[in-house]
Amino acid sequence: MLGIYLSGTGNTKYCVTKLVKLIDASADVVPLEDEFIIDKIKRNETVILGA
Repeated sequence: MLGIYLSGTGNTKYCVTKLVKLIDASADVVPLEDEFIIDKIKRNETVILGA
C-alpha cells in the first residue's frame, strides 16, 4: 500500500499518514513531488491519494 499526498499546510499529509497507517502499519507515505513517485506507484497494488 502507498499513500500519496499533496499538502501545502501539512493537514493532508497528517490525514493520509493516519489513514494509511491504520490500514497497514508497514505502508509508505510519500509526497506527490517525490522524484521516484512513478516507480513507487508501479510497485504497489493499492494507492491512496489525498490532495
